[in-house]
Amino acid sequence: MPRLEVHRPVVNGAPYSAEEVTDRTQTLADGTHITQNTQIVRLYRDSEGRTRREWFVGSSNPSEGVMIVWIMPVSGFRYLLDSYNHIAHRFAPPEKTNDPVRYSQEAHVVMQGANATALQAVKPPTARTKAPEVSAESLGSQVMEGVSAEGKKVTRTFPVGTMGNDGPLVSVTETWFSPDLKEYVLTKTSDPRTGESIVRLRNIERSEPDPALFRAPSDYQMVDDEHDHAEIKIP
Repeated sequence: MPRLEVHRPVVNGAPYSAEEVTDRTQTLADGTHITQNTQIVRLYRDSEGRTRREWFVGSSNPSEGVMIVWIMPVSGFRYLLDSYNHIAHRFAPPEKTNDPVRYSQEAHVVMQGANATALQAVKPPTARTKAPEVSAESLGSQVMEGVSAEGKKVTRTFPVGTMGNDGPLVSVTETWFSPDLKEYVLTKTSDPRTGESIVRLRNIERSEPDPALFRAPSDYQMVDDEHDHAEIKIP
């Protein structure tokens, strides 16, 4: 499942739609490269700040895969749409407190069958005992996918013994943020523990999305999930 950033500031007045493309490559100690299938997520955001993320499970081909959708209103219920079973999983909004708001909703998709695999949300990393050394530099600005973006490179060096390592670990992240779109257009990460990943936006459209995209379809069965996760079963 794509990682879901459920605690993000609301962005008003900057509607858009785009495709978020993620590519990941890991290089093993013997030089073997492991390349994951390209992941494509369709993104929508309206002028009110409501967001929608949709992607396909099983196959990126719409005729073969099953579409899963997250709808995140500005306030109120959150929805996870299961297009295979026509079920809308509804999550109640968090209670108001003085603490920073965080959501922990997860969705587990279980593909049933002889070649089935379970796709689960990524768990957060374990706590580190030592803070990394961090340095940052500006990369200037340039136009990407038709929008102006400002670049930044952050290098994190984890000292010996931070996580059992006998030598320093260096992680580099390059980001390109569009002030007009209020969104990251490109993010590159190189980390010896997880490999290299590139997340980029393409086919950016600045028009207002259809309001119907931010509502659960009327023909879907509504299911209220009391816990922080939902399970979608696909035979």
